[in-house]
Amino acid sequence: MFNMVKSQQRHQMDRGWVRGLWTFSFNDYYDEENNDFGNLVVLNEETIMPGKGYNSHPNQDIEIVTYVLEGELEHSDDITNTKSLVKQGEMQLLSAGRGVLHSERNPDAENPVSYIQFWFTPMEYETEPSYKHITFDSSLSEKKLMKLFSNDGSAVCNIGQELNFYVSTLKKGEDIKYQPGEDSKTFIFLLEGSLDINGNTLHKRDSIRTAYSPLIEIKAEQDSIFFLIDL
Repeated sequence: MFNMVKSQQRHQMDRGWVRGLWTFSFNDYYDEENNDFGNLVVLNEETIMPGKGYNSHPNQDIEIVTYVLEGELEHSDDITNTKSLVKQGEMQLLSAGRGVLHSERNPDAENPVSYIQFWFTPMEYETEPSYKHITFDSSLSEKKLMKLFSNDGSAVCNIGQELNFYVSTLKKGEDIKYQPGEDSKTFIFLLEGSLDINGNTLHKRDSIRTAYSPLIEIKAEQDSIFFLIDL
């Protein structure tokens, strides 16, 4: 069984300096029927206005993956004590562990920055916090699933949770099949384009989730980019 959340069904947040579209319960928004999916507990799309951002604040025992959609995001923390500029198409992983202070800001005085953020609960708690700025060759995701995050050393970057996080780029008419791990859950988020997934049509920024599906068949109805997470 597949459960889809259309882009327009997401919760809308507007605080002036930041606007968001939230898939799960988060902060002051609560949906008792949609708090998480396995160890995926947050999926937010946010846009920060020019020169604005989140000032230094704490997080603990959470794995935060950020993908920049447009613009540049300036990250700083008390782990590295340096600033990192994450550009369009790049990612970062903040493993908060026993605790970290960090800020996320838009350094551009004229243009907004937009990003997608995934939060996962960790396998272990009170671990050493860490930060990674991640770049990858997007051509390696063409017509296949490129593994960006896992906890077994088989991906671009290790993450502190048992999951496989992929990105894929398909041209119109191309298709791939994915066989989830035994007793695993699968979550797909469409960045761009249009997909048919086991007879379900997804458009830009839609997501779909399924538990224990034996085979997932994905066909691009338009040129598409998507994330697939095996939890």
